[in-house]
Amino acid sequence: MVLAVSIDIPLAQQSPAISAIPNQSINYSFSFPKPVPFTVSGLGENFLLTASSDNLAIMPSDRIFFAGTGTNRVLLLLTSTNSDEATVNVTIRASTDVSQAVTSVKVLVDGSCTAPPTISGLASQQITAGAVLSLPFTVSAGCGAPAEELELTAFSSNTNVVPVENICFLGSGSNRALRLFSVIAGRTIIGVNGSDRRGRSVTSTFQLDVRSAKTPVLLLPPRKLADGFIELTMEGSGPVYEIQTSGDLISWETVVILPKPGPVRFIDPDLPLGMKFYRAFSSSNPPIVIESSAR
Repeated sequence: MVLAVSIDIPLAQQSPAISAIPNQSINYSFSFPKPVPFTVSGLGENFLLTASSDNLAIMPSDRIFFAGTGTNRVLLLLTSTNSDEATVNVTIRASTDVSQAVTSVKVLVDGSCTAPPTISGLASQQITAGAVLSLPFTVSAGCGAPAEELELTAFSSNTNVVPVENICFLGSGSNRALRLFSVIAGRTIIGVNGSDRRGRSVTSTFQLDVRSAKTPVLLLPPRKLADGFIELTMEGSGPVYEIQTSGDLISWETVVILPKPGPVRFIDPDLPLGMKFYRAFSSSNPPIVIESSAR
């Protein structure tokens, strides 16, 4: 007869050991540590863990951490800022007053990735002065790095319309939102810049038209009269009204200035040549531009 016997070997008689840790690969741009699990045996529950690096320029020892409790631990690895491709040997020691266990792990730092960060396109926007705009967008840090690594900043080409301090970012990870508060009517270009630890950056911009909160100028559709005149009618409020014309929506020419709203008749000799566009605004409402067209 064969009997199975279970024998508990006291810790003092067990050989201290750290489980084998396979070679690791880490991207140079990680600002969040890569977790590597391992176990410690033969030292009980209370022991001291230390780590050292043989390449301090790429992975300083103060960028190697431990987590976990008891015999189940996690090695946390971080590269230094602007790391290049290299190999780092990390030595791990688990020790007590009377014994210790040592192991090492080879870490390949991948510096070959050149993929830049990205920010999704932002479309042009229109809001009323004093209004708040919230605009969602997405980001990525590139090279598989966490999106949280991307540092976002904003700028405004016209800080009278939207001061930079009136722009902030919400959200986390790859899903973000820009929120801004407009001050006065006008036009500005809002830009979102994202930069990573490697020094690579990306910028996305959009045009923001802020309309006056006052009563806008309304330009009714123009009519071509039988006598060759063009009749336009404006409705709104303001001390001075100006009508402009354009053939391409880029270059505008003032054709008439009126002291009050109402119908106006004038001859536009270029009208038969093709589509003409008209816009009107009041001096009290500069950003209010409403376009109409006639053939």
